[in-house]
Amino acid sequence: MELTVLKNGNNVVKTTTYLALIYCIVISGAFISGYYFIAKEIRSVTEKMILIDTRGQVLESSVINSREGRIFEYENHVRLFYTYWYSFSESSFKNHIEAGLNLIGEKGKELYNEYKDQNVERLLSEKNLQCEVQITDIKININTLPVSGYIEGLQTIRRAKGIISRKLNVRFTLYDTDSRTKNNIHACKIDEWEIYESSVIKNDENGNE
Repeated sequence: MELTVLKNGNNVVKTTTYLALIYCIVISGAFISGYYFIAKEIRSVTEKMILIDTRGQVLESSVINSREGRIFEYENHVRLFYTYWYSFSESSFKNHIEAGLNLIGEKGKELYNEYKDQNVERLLSEKNLQCEVQITDIKININTLPVSGYIEGLQTIRRAKGIISRKLNVRFTLYDTDSRTKNNIHACKIDEWEIYESSVIKNDENGNE
């Protein structure tokens, strides 16, 4: 009788051990599967992004690769600066310069000092000048350190005597900032800004092109 009880007790212990072992294997498998799924989802999220403009509108309905999206942001950032810095009138000059300075680093002070030395703001008022730009090409090279590129366009200066247009092509570099702000939604700034071509292609004042 005692032997039977002991034998049954041993069977119970073995069964309990087997069940516990199976339970641990199942739980471990579930944990590993869950970890893999979560890691995959996190990787998917970090590799993709949705672009949103300053009004909070989604620029593209589909999710895009974050690398491609970053290039898009760099391009838009440079386009904004180029437009602010070379397109203005007497009434918009101060606002455009202020907005432009939020998009560029220390180089912005140097560029602004050049405008002050040339008395640009006074000339806008005295000669009733209006400056406009048309961007014709932009290229971002994300494989360089820092990120680099060029932007090409035309600047047209309108005045009472006529119109002057010039090619305005610039090389630049960019660096990332810590966060996005209202005045800098792309979380980057321009570092170097070098005009490599500035040539008049149309001068209606003299009747020449």
